[in-house]
Amino acid sequence: TSIPAGIALGVGTANTASNVLDDYEEGTWTPVLGGSSESGQSYEAQNGRYTKIGRQVFCSAYLALTNEGSISSFLRIKGFPFGVDPTNIGAVAFAYTSNWSLSSGHWIEGWVYSDNLIYLYETNGSGGATQLSSDHCTNNSKFAMTFSFQTDD
Repeated sequence: TSIPAGIALGVGTANTASNVLDDYEEGTWTPVLGGSSESGQSYEAQNGRYTKIGRQVFCSAYLALTNEGSISSFLRIKGFPFGVDPTNIGAVAFAYTSNWSLSSGHWIEGWVYSDNLIYLYETNGSGGATQLSSDHCTNNSKFAMTFSFQTDD
């Protein structure tokens, strides 16, 4: 069933535009691990899914490299299904990471920025974080993650 005018939320006659859910979408996207430039990468898996409700976008991704290729500068995740609102910054939750060159007791964290990129950092949770570079990546690095952001698309 399709409701072209959307679904009115709330009670009574306050059927204003702000109370109507008229923007819902599900789909796939292709996450790319890169830097300021990249070439020669190959992937065992490169899967992403999203759900967009109004301006809020919920994303998940699984990425598994078989060849890291050449990556310049700091590591970033690219390929978002929508543009990030310029006033938005969001965090990334990594459910799984494997085969990264990190210091003992450290893990990966990520931040969604308004330039439509996730910047990756190495941290130990004590407040200090260092941006990841290609030195932290291996030919078989993997991760599974979720994140959300607001879009202006």
